[in-house]
Amino acid sequence: MKKIILLTVVLLVSIKIFAQQHKEEDTLKIKWKGSRIWIFDDKVLAKDSIKKQEKKKGDFTHWGGFDVGICALTTTTNQFQIPTSDDAYNLNYFLDLKYNRSWYFSLNPFEKSIHLYKNYVNLISGLGIEWDSYNFRSNILLNPDSSHTNATTIKIDTASNVRYIKNQLKATYIKIPLLIELNTNNSDAHKSFHLAAGMEFGYKIDSWTKRKFEIDGSTYKAKLHDDYNLSAFKYGIVVRAGYGGFTVFANYSLSPLFSMKKGPEEPLYSLSTGITFTF
Repeated sequence: MKKIILLTVVLLVSIKIFAQQHKEEDTLKIKWKGSRIWIFDDKVLAKDSIKKQEKKKGDFTHWGGFDVGICALTTTTNQFQIPTSDDAYNLNYFLDLKYNRSWYFSLNPFEKSIHLYKNYVNLISGLGIEWDSYNFRSNILLNPDSSHTNATTIKIDTASNVRYIKNQLKATYIKIPLLIELNTNNSDAHKSFHLAAGMEFGYKIDSWTKRKFEIDGSTYKAKLHDDYNLSAFKYGIVVRAGYGGFTVFANYSLSPLFSMKKGPEEPLYSLSTGITFTF
């Protein structure tokens, strides 16, 4: 019995001395017969809890990720197709797209959220890169190295066995968003409806046409990088909505696809819609 009491006293004294030597630390470690005893300060547990809550609250990222969608073109009056009798400028050459091959991709690796009111109202910005692809249904050719870009119909001699497979105009932009985001849940992004609206501003870094055709059974590809008088700067309205990690989006450009007076006689505007895969 005396041995047990003596051992207990020694143990308590050792713990006290060890604790005083490590009083600046928040965690106390004790080894006893091959076992380890960990004693945590309440402050440590509180800090860990706060960090977990902050991390959970910080998951409200609905712009950052990867966007996949479809590209379209519209007129000033938001027409996707013009009656042939009214198409004085041959805009249908541009408007008539193969939507199953007119893809929109956007990689948004950086997103910054500023909490205006907890997580209920956020100001969103970031940095991303966008790829637009317009696949024309008609066999048209955009004239490069020209002060005025227009579509020229490619006449096909049926006797030459030429068949056009793909005819695309592509453009790449670096972009920055400025959005106001509303969330219905402040603590858990996975259980929150979200709605964001605002604008995106882009700068064109590349553009090119890509054609694929077949002659006498052999397939050929032609790719040509050129400015094609596309507008250097792009800006438009953005709307994004969803629940948890699921987001749908729609982008409508307020700037014309081609520079004013350097493209078709009537301005054309891009429209894209799709879904987002968040990081």
